[in-house]
Amino acid sequence: MPAKQLPLKTALLVPLTGQHAKLGSAVEQACELALFVKKASNFDLAIYDTQSTAVGAQEAMKKAITDKCTAVVGPIFSDDIMAIKTLARAQATPLFSLSNNTAIADNNTYVLGLSPLDQSITILDYAQQHNVDNILTVLPQNQLGQAIAGEIKKNALQTQIIFYDPKQLSSLQPITQAIQKGHIKGLFIPEGGAALARIISALVYSDINLKIIQLLGSSLWDEPATKGNPSLQGAWITTPDPVHYERYESEFKKNYAVTPPKVASIGYDAIALLITAKKHFDTQALTPANITDARGYLGANGIFKLLSNGSVQRTYSIMKLQSSKLIKLDVATSKAP
Repeated sequence: MPAKQLPLKTALLVPLTGQHAKLGSAVEQACELALFVKKASNFDLAIYDTQSTAVGAQEAMKKAITDKCTAVVGPIFSDDIMAIKTLARAQATPLFSLSNNTAIADNNTYVLGLSPLDQSITILDYAQQHNVDNILTVLPQNQLGQAIAGEIKKNALQTQIIFYDPKQLSSLQPITQAIQKGHIKGLFIPEGGAALARIISALVYSDINLKIIQLLGSSLWDEPATKGNPSLQGAWITTPDPVHYERYESEFKKNYAVTPPKVASIGYDAIALLITAKKHFDTQALTPANITDARGYLGANGIFKLLSNGSVQRTYSIMKLQSSKLIKLDVATSKAP
């Protein structure tokens, strides 16, 4: 008689109380959806509340260890992840974090979020291959902006970089001046939301003709207010495969009657990964060699592979913003190291 297979006991560390409770609840729902859609078997998911704090994340991790969980999905935020990394490594328990901060990745901490560094390199490389030169890149003067600039330099991409202070509108003046003087043909702004809206408003106010400049953006542009902005029509942006995401989003709405936040899809991806690894490798699912299986995984954001340094390699779609909708132009594999 064959030995009974042991379930893969996985801890989900998310904030269910505190300021990020709503986000944590959405991630939990996405993970539950993955269990259903992927037809999980021999898989136990235990939920632990991080209480929206790093201390709470530590306490949640200790409980997960006591309960003999062998894999961890989450946390969402970098500070929470840093608070539990040592505990996880001491137990040889891999972390499948939902952050997009690749600086915290290592061979036991996998960063599954949509990396702004990766997307930046992907869209700039695509633009240059399609005859868009003299590109101006606009970055916030903060840790993220510096990280993107470092990645651009490392990949030897040709672009002028201007930093601005997100808290000072006057810091946008050098951007308008550079465009007026420099015959700019491409403009890359990785940020979305209010930050993007402020920059575009400043350019329009300064009578910059954006119609003769190829605008370039990231997946942060994939939200209704941005897609409806008349000044941004014609832009090229990077996003995960929209077909898979739309299918996931439709299932989520059908089950929970709300539109999920984007980060919830990363939780779905993490559970899909673990279910697939369990099916393929059973008790050896969590060895580094099998986690980084070259076949990769299929999740809410399309196909992705984990690399031994903890980063994720995704297949991005290059999309054109046209009439407030995204039209697929091409496919580009990320350049994750």
